[in-house]
Amino acid sequence: MTTSSCFSVGCHAPVVAQWRRRPTPDELSAAIAEEQQMRQRITDLASADQPAPVFGPLPTAETCTVAVFGCATHVLSLDLAARVHAATCVPDPLKVPAACGCTPEPLPSPPAPQPVTQLPSGWVVPTQPAAPAGTVQPSTSAAGPAVLS
Repeated sequence: MTTSSCFSVGCHAPVVAQWRRRPTPDELSAAIAEEQQMRQRITDLASADQPAPVFGPLPTAETCTVAVFGCATHVLSLDLAARVHAATCVPDPLKVPAACGCTPEPLPSPPAPQPVTQLPSGWVVPTQPAAPAGTVQPSTSAAGPAVLS
C-alpha cells in the first residue's frame, strides 16, 4: 500500500486534498517500464491454446497523470485542484492557499445533454424502484438505526 504525504518538503500534516499533474520524463519512463513488465507477465502466463493477449497503446505524457497531495495549509484552490497541471508545476507552499506556478490545462467540456424520451400516455416513472413481493423493507425509527419490521 502506498502512503501519501503533502507535496511540501518537510510537511507531515495529514493530506486533505489531491490534484493531478502530467508526469515528468522519469516518471513516464517508470510507468512505461512497469506497463511493459505487466504485459510481459501476462504474455508469459497466457495459454498457448488461446489467442495471444492484445494490449492497447503504452502510456504517454498526454494519457496519464500523477497524483499530488496537499495538507490543509498547502492545498490549492478548488478551481486549480480540478485541473491537470504541468509536469514541472510545483505549488508555492508559502502562499495560502498554495499558488500554482503553471498554466493548468482547461477543464474538459461538459457532455452534451441526452435527449429526453417521451413516455406514452399513462406511463409513470417510479421515483423509487419497487421491491419484489415478499421482500422485507427496512424502516427507520426516531429512536435509533434502521430496523426490520
